[in-house]
Amino acid sequence: MRYFKGTTDYGVVYPKPNDEGKKLIGYHVSNWGYQDTLYVDQGYQFYRNCKTYGTIDFIYGHSTTLIQNSTILVRKPALGQSNVVVADVTNINTNLSTDIVLQNYSISPNVELTPFPPTVKTYLARPWQAFSTAVFLNNYIDDFIHQDGYMIWTKD
Repeated sequence: MRYFKGTTDYGVVYPKPNDEGKKLIGYHVSNWGYQDTLYVDQGYQFYRNCKTYGTIDFIYGHSTTLIQNSTILVRKPALGQSNVVVADVTNINTNLSTDIVLQNYSISPNVELTPFPPTVKTYLARPWQAFSTAVFLNNYIDDFIHQDGYMIWTKD
């Protein structure tokens, strides 16, 4: 098992597990980015008391991931783009049952997005493959999230 404790410094990056079956734990880490900010790829991952800033698919990947007691701050995307918090990559051709679970979370607009919520669509999740799973449990979700909640998957 690999364990990482970060700070609130800009640009902290989690290393990814080397192969399936590896475990990764992140504690008190801030992730600043836009697209694919926290790339949760392979194995089992657990994050707690973290902050993640991003725009498109900023929690993205193919792993079994649980994130607890953390904060998401949604940034302003490029002109004409929408925000999507989670994009899970799961397909039928995998031996690993994957999903991304956010529990006891706070999801709010970052200060740079605050003036723009009516003009920027923000979704909780979208599937990245046909069998994607994103679960939101006991979270505070600010009212800037699009009323549909989830973006429909298109194969294009």
